[in-house]
Amino acid sequence: MITEFKEKLESEHLAIPDLLKKMSDQEFARIAMNGFSEPEEIQNLVLMQILGQAGNTEIGKKHSFGGIKSADDFRQQMPVTNWADYEPFVDRMADGEPDLLFPGKAKVFIVTSGTSGLKPKMVPDSEVGSIAKNMVSRFRQFQLIRNLPGIDRNGFILPLSNISFFPPTKAGIPVAFASGNALTENTNNNPSIRIAFPTVVLLNEDSETRDYLMSRFSLQQQNVVMVVGNNAGRFKFLADFISAHCHEIINDIEHGTLNNSLKTDQRVLEKLTPLLAPDPERAAELRQILDKTGTLLPKDYWSSLNVMVFWISSSVGHYVKDLKTLTPENVKFFDAGYGASEARINIPSKPGDPAGTLSIYTAFYEFLPEEGGKTLLAHEVEDGKTYELIVTTWSGLYRYNMKDIVKVEGFTGKTPNIVFQYKSSDILNITDEKIPASLVHEVIRQVASDLGTNLVQVQIFADLDERRYICYVEPAPETAVLNSGLIEEKAHRQLSKDCMTYNFFSDMQKLLNPLRIVEMKQGWQNHLYEAGIKKTGSATQVKLPVMIREKADPGWIK
Repeated sequence: MITEFKEKLESEHLAIPDLLKKMSDQEFARIAMNGFSEPEEIQNLVLMQILGQAGNTEIGKKHSFGGIKSADDFRQQMPVTNWADYEPFVDRMADGEPDLLFPGKAKVFIVTSGTSGLKPKMVPDSEVGSIAKNMVSRFRQFQLIRNLPGIDRNGFILPLSNISFFPPTKAGIPVAFASGNALTENTNNNPSIRIAFPTVVLLNEDSETRDYLMSRFSLQQQNVVMVVGNNAGRFKFLADFISAHCHEIINDIEHGTLNNSLKTDQRVLEKLTPLLAPDPERAAELRQILDKTGTLLPKDYWSSLNVMVFWISSSVGHYVKDLKTLTPENVKFFDAGYGASEARINIPSKPGDPAGTLSIYTAFYEFLPEEGGKTLLAHEVEDGKTYELIVTTWSGLYRYNMKDIVKVEGFTGKTPNIVFQYKSSDILNITDEKIPASLVHEVIRQVASDLGTNLVQVQIFADLDERRYICYVEPAPETAVLNSGLIEEKAHRQLSKDCMTYNFFSDMQKLLNPLRIVEMKQGWQNHLYEAGIKKTGSATQVKLPVMIREKADPGWIK
């Protein structure tokens, strides 16, 4: 297979993602099924093409990409990088400067949370890099269809995506959320996809109106067969929203109207008005369900629902259990796939299994053993082991440390199946908000100080069950009364103001509950230090973490 693939590349002079895009569905499926037996050869092809295209860029010249002949050369000449290494380039690229990290200008900037938590990262995507991400989506869709041959191809899909309200850069380059950009790309590349609501509703600025419009149009569709998103908690919120507003929604469906209380943007209203039509039959059906059950649940109004596609791994997968009682019994849960704004990384192949085959055609990967050592390549990793993932992409990231810990869970051919475990740094991540614990720590200390209270110690636990940050604090001995409630309220308000992702997941999408302050007894910090000294044998080696992975000892709670 690799010989045939090389011959195609050489004869057509195409980048690998471009060649995959050009393939027919039958040929693409054959590649998807058979190519994973040769990860070493394919990864070498990918690396040489990525470096070859970037040889004349500023970063390529700096690190002599033109002289690199192997993965070993690359690892010797190029250091492992992080986001700080790319920020100076990104600022210039946003102004339209070409040939910095990859040939030409950026096609789009994908917004994600930054390491400071205050300034969002704007990850540049090249034209080829964008195609590479789309090809991962194509691999995933192929596996989904293979596992669900009986799904109604004429049914509707409910995508839980976000379209950006960000203005373009000074050079006019679009700025978007990853999910909204993926939705736009997928619908443009496959016009046969039937979306359950007009996607223009995602442009409405008022979030509650946006949810109402999405619910109103989707509920009018009887044959919704698939829900696709990242966080399953978003679907739970939408189901609760429909239940709470069922009478208004049914009335609008019956009469072909929109609720007068909505804050619908004029540009959105102009697009929606021609699509409105009375549907008394669907309204009567929904009222019958309501009369019979006393509420509206997805399993009743979308009885054809076959598959839910969400992240089912790690902390975010915790939300899936909330959907079991809401959906039909035969619904299959499929992992949405591990990835980030920087790259889409694996290809899930089985319902209920968060592990997915490494997408070896669309990026180059290295795996740093969690216990330390040198990086390994895809064909060198071991089953059951955990690694920190390092990627090299078509969009100008070279040996970029994702700060993600992944686990190998078996192989497809000789290619590892990987599943995301957790962030390697102290990042709070209950619902994909990815907020540095240090930011929450600083806000809590500042709020307490403004209220006249000094805090001796603060540690933060991301509670998946409560879906909030549990913030354990020891006040200074002179504190008479700790006003925990007021600190909670002010800290939540400050984080919502200062941190885009906290505001988005907490206030807008209601997936993250407000943080909770738990007062600890006097002496708690000393107790933590003593425990650390016993473990390390040296007081100088004790560094109390801001983020903790287990709840604090309840015996120390005041």
